[in-house]
Amino acid sequence: TYESFRMYYETLEAKRFQVTLELTRRELSDKSGVVTDKINNFFKFQAAAMDRLSFAKMISNPTGVDAVSMFNASHPHASSAGGVQSNYSTNPLTLANFETCRKGMMGYTNDKDELINSSLTIIRVGPSRIRQAKDLFGAQRVIAVDSTGAEATSSTVDATTIQNAYAGEVLVIEEPRLTGTYQYYWFCQDGNAPAKPMILIKVEDMKVVTQIDESSPERFTADRYLWSIEATLIFAPYNSLAMYGNYATS
Repeated sequence: TYESFRMYYETLEAKRFQVTLELTRRELSDKSGVVTDKINNFFKFQAAAMDRLSFAKMISNPTGVDAVSMFNASHPHASSAGGVQSNYSTNPLTLANFETCRKGMMGYTNDKDELINSSLTIIRVGPSRIRQAKDLFGAQRVIAVDSTGAEATSSTVDATTIQNAYAGEVLVIEEPRLTGTYQYYWFCQDGNAPAKPMILIKVEDMKVVTQIDESSPERFTADRYLWSIEATLIFAPYNSLAMYGNYATS
């Protein structure tokens, strides 16, 4: 049997990133430390900008190399289940739906019907779901019980705590950008996957460009100094099946 790598072709659009800080000569003479803090915060923006740009690309559910959206119920190249497999749902965050997600990821195969050894190690939620996620996956879990002492969701008479089977196995990460329209979304991820869900291609890496010399045009003509952070980047989905997107509305 001869095997080879599957080859994909995709055209990706490079995005130009640029942000500029402008300060006058008078502002630079400030002795209070406020302007210095402003300059320092401007340069710290670089790390946050990368996170913001990658999140914006992911949440838009872009088309991946397999010609379907990153989170999709019909990813191709699986030999079972009609040749497709899903990493998408609209299910709310519950233990039962988490189990569905976990089992789905563990069952992912290649087109030879061989398991790709996917696992679920990370769950990402927004501020509206962080308390619930920690309750579900913390060291202990609160459950409601009925009159017989069995776990129940209706006709409950009391509550108790039990040891959580998932304690220490799932890392809960709070994603501060999952707010508004996205506040109930939650994402499962295989943090051990060698191929990541998204890739970053640095066509032009982030760099600082300045006009702060006394002979700079802006200094000479407008009495101001400029600092700019610039880059040309491509964020794109790569190994989509390393994540499972749950686009819940409640």
